Amino acid sequence: MSDASSYAASELANLYFQRWDVEPYFRDIKTTKGMDLLRCRAPKMVEKEILMHFIAYNAIRLLMVEAATELGQVPRRLSFKGSIQALRQWEPQFSRTLYPREQRRLLGALRSSIA
Repeated sequence: MSDASSYAASELANLYFQRWDVEPYFRDIKTTKGMDLLRCRAPKMVEKEILMHFIAYNAIRLLMVEAATELGQVPRRLSFKGSIQALRQWEPQFSRTLYPREQRRLLGALRSSIA
């Protein structure tokens, strides 16, 4: 339906705002995360590669939400690219065998670094 009286202007404005909010997320997945170039050729492997990108993307976004929540910030204000850079910087510490207490401490420091 395209009847202007069927939709409130505020609803349309909210939908428009949400759409523009999604565009940077698509850019993060394709460009920042590196999904703009798929390396697999077989259809099943391409599906798996895309799924792995989405899993990694969602894990990073969850970490960003946790970091923002701990420090009282809005998650959308955090940088996805900056979060990936922080993860890469902290990766050597996490790749070591650590006791659970040390893992929690490092994860807290990583979240602070992201936020």
